[in-house]
Amino acid sequence: MSRALKFNCIKQWKNIILSGDADNLEKIIHKNATFYSPIVFTPQVGKKKVVHYLSNAVKVFKYRDFKYTNIIKNENYYSAEFEAIFDKIIVNGIDLINTKNNLIYEFKVFLRPLQGLEVVWKEMEKQLK
Repeated sequence: MSRALKFNCIKQWKNIILSGDADNLEKIIHKNATFYSPIVFTPQVGKKKVVHYLSNAVKVFKYRDFKYTNIIKNENYYSAEFEAIFDKIIVNGIDLINTKNNLIYEFKVFLRPLQGLEVVWKEMEKQLK
């Protein structure tokens, strides 16, 4: 598989999060995917759960000036640093993404500072209810 093809699902994810439109999210998630939340202790396993969490994250970050500031790729692993603004709080984070067969297989999110984690947590809680 070519490097360009491997990067395709990451480009699609980037388009989804930047546009705020999660309609095509299911197409890029592996059936055995796992999502690791910065808040929920247990990993969320399975395509349905991963799509649920990520589609709600797309809603939470929409209209928050979300942008990726740096993406580092190494084979099937991607480290994507991002920023977003919630009121006056600048949230900084990293998405660690592992792909398999050009689909997102593992998605881990890290957030900082503590106030940023708290504001994202509250917004995600509203979406997930």
